[in-house]
Amino acid sequence: NEVDNTKTQTLNAKAKYRFTKNLSLALGYMYEKFEVSDLALNGVSNVVATTSTGPPVTYPTSVFMGTLLNGYDVNIVYTKLAYSF
Repeated sequence: NEVDNTKTQTLNAKAKYRFTKNLSLALGYMYEKFEVSDLALNGVSNVVATTSTGPPVTYPTSVFMGTLLNGYDVNIVYTKLAYSF
């Protein structure tokens, strides 16, 4: 029974070059993959609605399709210039 199974994989690589004692430059790459297997994504879910005046309300007898997070793949390339005091 797949009620709420998630899996996250992350890779983070960074190279740093120090110009001086206080100044450095970094170049990096990050990859993240998120997988989710949930009853809501398989066609069944209980949705909790928030209200501005009261506690959350649950609809246990209703079926809502696709209301939760889906998996994703993210690729990020970044640079960072840092000066330390």
